[in-house]
Amino acid sequence: MAPKRVIDEGTAAGELALFLVGLVKGAKLRDLADQFGRSSSAWGNYLNGAQVIPKPELRRLLEAYTPAGPVRNAAVVRAGELWKAADLERRLAVTGGDLARQHERHQDALEQVIKYQGLVAKAENHLAELRPRLVYSKIRLENAQLQLRRAREQEQAHLQEQLGFAKKRLSRYVYSRSVLRAAG
Repeated sequence: MAPKRVIDEGTAAGELALFLVGLVKGAKLRDLADQFGRSSSAWGNYLNGAQVIPKPELRRLLEAYTPAGPVRNAAVVRAGELWKAADLERRLAVTGGDLARQHERHQDALEQVIKYQGLVAKAENHLAELRPRLVYSKIRLENAQLQLRRAREQEQAHLQEQLGFAKKRLSRYVYSRSVLRAAG
């Protein structure tokens, strides 16, 4: 037993589906698929209003399931009206859906902009707090480098002085040894 079709009768696609169900009078989906092409699931979608049947398929269906003459002419007119309404409804739903998605994306983008503007403001505040620290650190570094240079210069001068004293002592020692050798 096939599952019962649920057709939304409040829509143009639902009205077209009801018309199609009445037209095929209980034909099996597999028979429709074999006779007209398309898959059984596509025919199921046409008959429950989930999809709008393509216009060429609708014409072929009308030719197969209505007798020629005024009955077919009336069915063609009614089917054409229903198809136009269902197609318009589908296009509006797609366009409206696109507009809604575009609006959502726009809102998301605005929220992201606001979020990142807040992050930028916070970052700028942190930078404003860090700038004086950076200046202070640079000054301390320059001061330390200057003190190191002075310490090196002082150490070098001190070593030069000690070297001078050592040379004097050595020269006295060498002189006194030479005097003692000469005397002795």
